[in-house]
Order: sequence, then structure tokens, then C-alpha cells
Amino acid sequence: MRKKNQTYYVSRQIAWPDGARRVEIVAGGREHASPGELSPAYRSAGEGQEFTCPVEAAEAAIVIARLWRGDDRRKVAITMGASLGGMFAVDEVYSVPELRKHAADLASRLVRCDQCGEPVKGEGESWFSDDAPEIEDMTFCSARCARKAIDFYVRDRAESEEV
Repeated sequence: MRKKNQTYYVSRQIAWPDGARRVEIVAGGREHASPGELSPAYRSAGEGQEFTCPVEAAEAAIVIARLWRGDDRRKVAITMGASLGGMFAVDEVYSVPELRKHAADLASRLVRCDQCGEPVKGEGESWFSDDAPEIEDMTFCSARCARKAIDFYVRDRAESEEV
């Protein structure tokens, strides 16, 4: 079974029952967001979006928290965690440096495209080609990267046969 990357969903939340404000990064995508999610007000900063890379999700959460805090001068925390049956289980409230460090650690374990090195969404794409059986165990982020790999192996084989 191939490893799979998670997606990270960023939203603003009002926690119940204390009314605490937080920007939440939840692993697993939108369907795992807490029930206290607010309508996105900072879409251009990444609110209401899913990210494959946790570093991008963390940076979006930092910007959203700063914008939200600037709008009404109330405290805003940044949390990262997972949903358990619709209730958010907060892993931790992070300071900006802690969040960046944690996100970088998560990013270092991502499954990446064997052609371009970018994180793959979900399980990525696997391909097989009679022209390039070498790519059978590789993971690609797109058909474009798979085609580049096939072309490389076909060209490499043709050049080695010419010598």
C-alpha cells in the first residue's frame, strides 16, 4: 500500500462554550473541520482552503490570525489538530515559531513527486509504460510529470544504445 499525504484545512473558529477565537488547521481536509467554523472572510489569505503542504497551511493561518486580530483587536490563537466525530481535539495552541517548526517537521515527511519533488495530493499518481518500466514504483503529482519521466528513460535508453 502506498503512503498517502493528508490535506490541511484552514478556518476561523469560535470555540464553544467559552467563545475563544482561533484559527484552526485541521488534518484531513474540510470534512474534518470543527462545527464552530465561521464563514470565510479572508479567502485571499487562504481561509476555507485545503493545502497539501502543512507549511503553506501554517503560513496561511498566521496571516489570517493577524488579519482577524487587526480587525477587532481581540486575542486569536492558532491551533492544529484533528476532528474526532465532529468535535475538534486540539493538539496544541501554537506560537508562530512553534507552528512553523511543527509544520516544517510534517512537511519533511510528505510523499513527494519523483519527477519534480513537489508534494503529491493524496496518494499521487502511479503509471506504467512498456517504454519505461523503470517508473513502475515511482509516484507522480501529475500526468505531466509521469510523461517527463517516461520521456527521460526512453531518451536515456536510446542514447545508451547509440554508444
